Amino acid sequence: MQKILTYVGFAIKSNKKIFGLDDLLKTKKKIGVILYSSSLEPNSYTKLDKFSNINNIKAIKVDPELFVSLNISGVKVLGITDPNLAKAIIKTIND
Repeated sequence: MQKILTYVGFAIKSNKKIFGLDDLLKTKKKIGVILYSSSLEPNSYTKLDKFSNINNIKAIKVDPELFVSLNISGVKVLGITDPNLAKAIIKTIND
């Protein structure tokens, strides 16, 4: 989980992220990966699942502690727009 924290931290510092489901659904930016909290409400998850399937974006469920560790505790959905960081996060989770 430490590597994922580092990668997400880089994305946040370089402003290569989108916080929240509403902003994610409205964005025109290319999203590489979506991280969502396991505490996401079912209705929100349905919207996220539909969005990720239509746009062919990998959505990964993570522990809510990840967001707390990054001091973004009010966020349940996070989109990473940097393609290299997105690939690194997916690779880390798959390993």
